[in-house]
Amino acid sequence: MFDSCICIEMDDIRTLLSRNRRIARKPHTCGECNAEIEVGEEYEIDATVFEKDFETFKTCLPCLRVRNSLFRCGWFYGYIWDEIHKSICDREYCVCPDSLRSGRR
Repeated sequence: MFDSCICIEMDDIRTLLSRNRRIARKPHTCGECNAEIEVGEEYEIDATVFEKDFETFKTCLPCLRVRNSLFRCGWFYGYIWDEIHKSICDREYCVCPDSLRSGRR
């Protein structure tokens, strides 16, 4: 675990309804790194309500470990790698997954 934290100003509009770990029975896409979650891989799925809309977010275990280590004080779904890129990466060194390097979101 890292000794630092990247903090993102959070609004309290989103309500977490459930958080579960599942084994993929079909391919999914991680909402953080855009990599494929392959059949048989474990992932986390959060069910939320945001401004009266039901949404689900799937996160692969590598991104989940990063999020739990660096974003203990809050995050927005789908933006952890953008925040890491802004905070840590420079032109010569980038820690972002290969699935994001070709086309930064």
